[in-house]
Amino acid sequence: MNESVNKENFSSGDEVHLAEIVKEHPEVESRRYDADSLHKKNHAWKMIHDAYNSSCPSGNTRSLDQLMELWNRLKVKATQDRDQQRKDVT
Repeated sequence: MNESVNKENFSSGDEVHLAEIVKEHPEVESRRYDADSLHKKNHAWKMIHDAYNSSCPSGNTRSLDQLMELWNRLKVKATQDRDQQRKDVT
């Protein structure tokens, strides 16, 4: 049987903590995909992973994939919120 393991959800404090750490590593937002840029991105994400888990506010350690997925969801939500605000203004 393939049982899924329930993980604890990210708290808003966890989200803010990740955002603060990612802000220190702007190379993860680079749109370049050459070998050097990808190497820098991977290295930055490893540093983000280590920094997050060494000072996590909720005490739950997270995998690199979990942190990257959370960051992508936060970016999508920010874009949706921005688009909604633009609609409300017009």
